[in-house]
Amino acid sequence: MAEFSSKKCKRCGFFEKDLIFPDDKFDEWEFCPSDFTADDGRYTLVKEGELNVTFSCSTCVDMGKDNAASGSDTKGNGLSVGIVILISSAVTIIVIVAFIGGYKYWQKKKRQNEQARFLKLFEDHDDIEDELGLRDVI
Repeated sequence: MAEFSSKKCKRCGFFEKDLIFPDDKFDEWEFCPSDFTADDGRYTLVKEGELNVTFSCSTCVDMGKDNAASGSDTKGNGLSVGIVILISSAVTIIVIVAFIGGYKYWQKKKRQNEQARFLKLFEDHDDIEDELGLRDVI
């Protein structure tokens, strides 16, 4: 029999101890003081077609109530998870928008540079003609 000295759960089960062959494990489960929620400290474990057992733990009733009282603060944890999800979603959206904006800015600068190079090809002023002195002659 196991005794709960704290609110921690314990691993329990039904085993057959063999001298010759390895031990057989019939069933195993986790026992927690919070499972004993009945007023008289009883907990019924039902495995369909295999097992129907009632356990009693009078000291677990107080521990189970303490766990239930501390478990009522889970709304705050859910709210914290919601806030984390909201913040991470906002940061992700901001990063995506910044990336798209930077890409558009890079495309615009690239287009302006290409236009400037194109216009420079068709300028009226030709440096080779000036160097050779052909501009004045023609």
